[in-house]
Amino acid sequence: MSYGERPGWISTVRVSSAFGKRHAAVSADVARLISRIGWARAKDMFEPSGVDLDGSPVYIMSRDGFMLVSGTWNSVKALRTKLVLLDEMEWQAHCAPNKTNQNNVRTNAHCNGQPININVTVNLGQNGNAMPRFSL
Repeated sequence: MSYGERPGWISTVRVSSAFGKRHAAVSADVARLISRIGWARAKDMFEPSGVDLDGSPVYIMSRDGFMLVSGTWNSVKALRTKLVLLDEMEWQAHCAPNKTNQNNVRTNAHCNGQPININVTVNLGQNGNAMPRFSL
């Protein structure tokens, strides 16, 4: 992740790179879309996140924003790229936050010359509720 991305959001820099487009063109598509739908609607899908080396604004966008911006990019390569990026955004939105709330400890011990594998998973859950799980 880069340019202020967060789980489930993607930057125009990464989108332009993945699609083989100039960043300035992708940034212009986002700006055009924002002007068409209005900021009141766009603010939940797009966030300005800085400026690229070429001087064009960098945006991060949600899944919905990504789908709207890339909606007219319909080549076979573009469709494949959309699917890959959507899968990645879905994983980030649902799996990445769980990694920060879960700690895994794995250790190998021996008893009477026999290996014992000990795995401890602590899921911090929500609101401070923790439920340790042990497996041998």
